[in-house]
Amino acid sequence: MSNVQDYHKNLWDTFKIEGKWCLPELSDEPYPGILSFTPNYGVELEVEDENKLWDYVKQHRILWGTSTESQRITLFGFPAQEHSLFDAPVALLRKDQTVRFDAPSSSTYHFRDVFLGEHFEKIEDMQLNTLAIKFSYLDEWISAEREAPFAGETDLIHTRPEQRSTGTVKDIASVTVKKDGSIFITAKRNGMSLERYRDSIYYVQNFLSLMLLEPLYPSSVNGTLLATNRALEIFFPQLNTSKPVYGRISPPYVLFTYNEIRNEFDRLVKNLSSLDRVICDLFFSYFYSPLTFI
Repeated sequence: MSNVQDYHKNLWDTFKIEGKWCLPELSDEPYPGILSFTPNYGVELEVEDENKLWDYVKQHRILWGTSTESQRITLFGFPAQEHSLFDAPVALLRKDQTVRFDAPSSSTYHFRDVFLGEHFEKIEDMQLNTLAIKFSYLDEWISAEREAPFAGETDLIHTRPEQRSTGTVKDIASVTVKKDGSIFITAKRNGMSLERYRDSIYYVQNFLSLMLLEPLYPSSVNGTLLATNRALEIFFPQLNTSKPVYGRISPPYVLFTYNEIRNEFDRLVKNLSSLDRVICDLFFSYFYSPLTFI
């Protein structure tokens, strides 16, 4: 198994990529354009106005790109009816048009995800073998020690009916914490689909927020493809977040430090992943959007 490569950018970065963009079925007819990523706003691609591109994107939600440095890029968008509780409406798939009289008209396409490193003809083709996620404050939590640890032994008990096991749990072989502060998820033999990788990030994020009693957000996401072992860098917008200010984690006030649950970490994350998304949304809205249900 190849190691996930080092991160080049993170989800708090604003960046632009110049390149050529095309339909997967017409890769020999590229259009020049500029891809922009803004953490709170999302993914924008500005290209010369071309209805053929948009007609395809609306149907298949995918567009290919190749950067000026020859890096393969796949853009993926979600229509409005598929966004979840914490998705920003601005991140949904849409097109804005700019009409100019002194230059060619252009269109700006808004996507949900950027995958740097590979092309996919269909989003179903993206099966991940591993996923490495770095979170804000995670390195502080891993190294945190309580001055007055719990007296005696503490049993962490979580009971659930067997039938509550979800596809997310079944796809995961292990969840481990690496020395660099990343959460490393290894999929089982058949890999992990786009939907499952999203669920994995969602449940791990919520679990860590519960442990720290502090909302955490992914700062970088990397993966390896099951079919080719190619490394992917994955980018998506995060609603109403700001770049983390470190030094906020205070060991006396966290629910558990990592060292207190390190032997149970894998089991606890998998157990949380067995809960229904609606239940998790209701509970964890306290951390991420406390006014949602008022």
